[in-house]
Amino acid sequence: MLVDAVRTYRYGDGYPVPRILLVSPIHIAADVADSPFVSFDYTSHEKSLALAPLFRQVAERTHAAFFDASAVAIPSTTDRLHMDAQSHRNLALALLPLVRTLLGN
Repeated sequence: MLVDAVRTYRYGDGYPVPRILLVSPIHIAADVADSPFVSFDYTSHEKSLALAPLFRQVAERTHAAFFDASAVAIPSTTDRLHMDAQSHRNLALALLPLVRTLLGN
């Protein structure tokens, strides 16, 4: 697992093992099947809802920090998949204190 690889890599003298933060993706819109992205269908939204609990389980199992991006960000109304500028801002502001804590700042 990638988390184990990060933790067991030899970083060299004086370099601490990095802290790991798993961020689950936002939920995609229920009508994403009507978007220009042909690889999505009407089950895609439901599948996106299931991701945060799975990411949380991995974080708990590996003792990594976790944040659910869908708690603060939503897909744009334009493409129903990607975040708009406001959601990017919301996510950045929500992650800032967590990242500072993980970095010890």
